[in-house]
Formats: sequence, C-alpha cells, structure tokens
Amino acid sequence: MEFWDIVRPTNPENVVEMTEFGKKLGWKGVCALFSDPEHAKGLPGPKGLIITESNPDRVRAVVAKFRRSFELIVLESDSIELNRSAANIPGIDVLISEKIDQGIVRLLSQSGIQVLITFASLLHTHNASRIRIWQTLVDRAALMKTKGFILCSGSHMMWDMRSPSELIAFGRLLGFTDPDIKRALSGWLIKRNAQRLRSGWVAPGVRQL
Repeated sequence: MEFWDIVRPTNPENVVEMTEFGKKLGWKGVCALFSDPEHAKGLPGPKGLIITESNPDRVRAVVAKFRRSFELIVLESDSIELNRSAANIPGIDVLISEKIDQGIVRLLSQSGIQVLITFASLLHTHNASRIRIWQTLVDRAALMKTKGFILCSGSHMMWDMRSPSELIAFGRLLGFTDPDIKRALSGWLIKRNAQRLRSGWVAPGVRQL
C-alpha cells in the first residue's frame, strides 16, 4: 500500500530534500504545506495552502482564489465559531485546530473536511507540556473514531520526519484501527484533488472550461 506524508517546511528550499528523504523512509510522496502561496511557486510535487484568516468571508475569498492552484486547502483555526462555519465553505479540505467538539466533528464529517493529526505536535515538547498535548490528541481521536481524519508527521525539517510504520504505531496509540490509520496515511485526498485539478474541477458541480 502507498503512503503519503504531509509536512510544513520552515524553509521552502528544504522541500526537495524532505521529499527525497521521505522516499527513503518509505513514503510514496510528500505534500508540503505553505502559509504564503508565493513560497510554493516553482516547487515540485503536491502542495497545500494553509489559511489562517479568522473571518469566514475572508476564508471563503482565499479559498476561491487559490482552490485551483493547490492540492490541499487547509484551514488553521483556534475558533469554535470559525470551525463550525468551515463546514459551509466549499473547497476546504483539511482543518487544523484544537477547538473541536462532537458537534463540529459531525459538521465536518457531513462536509467531507478532514481533521489533521500530526506527530510533530509532540516531537519538540517536554514533561507537562507533552502530557497536555498527548491528552488533547487522545481526546480528539476519541471524537473522530471512524470520522474523517488524516495522520502525518507535520515535520518542519527533514530530521523531524518519521516513517510510515512509526506513524501507524502513533495512530494505534491514539486508539484508531489499522484500516482507518492506513486510509489516513494513504494520500487519497491529495491524489483525488490532483486528479481534479488536472481535469479542471473547481467545486462540486463546477468545472473549468
């Protein structure tokens, strides 16, 4: 089975070496996320845009502008209200947030938005901070169960990357089943959206001519 990682490179110049190192670790491919769309220009492989806007209308505008340029559109939010609104904004693929409850999970599931769970959130923490973050991840995993989620390293640099087997073990510790873990690592969303971009897809029922 093919597995895909998702990373957040601190320096765009590191994308190529992270992609090559990822293949050595056993990943089929690597999707790099960027907060600045300019940083993604000219780089190889699938890419994602992280949106940090707090206003739903502004989020909607950014999605509309860049949906056809990135394989993943990711909303990073610390607002419960914005997370609820995200379910009604077509074109958002993934949510990064600690503010998730059962109601938000249900809304996200209905709209097809995946929740991103990263190993990097634990990697550089210590003692009480690590315990707190781990408990947050466990609580979030309990909410998700078979709902939409994606696992990844979320690495900022090459040496933070982990192999597929390590991420599978991470998913098991969080309480997910092997079939759900493997789907969460399969890159199905990246591959689906890459195909849609090639075919001119813009949004449900809308296709670029």
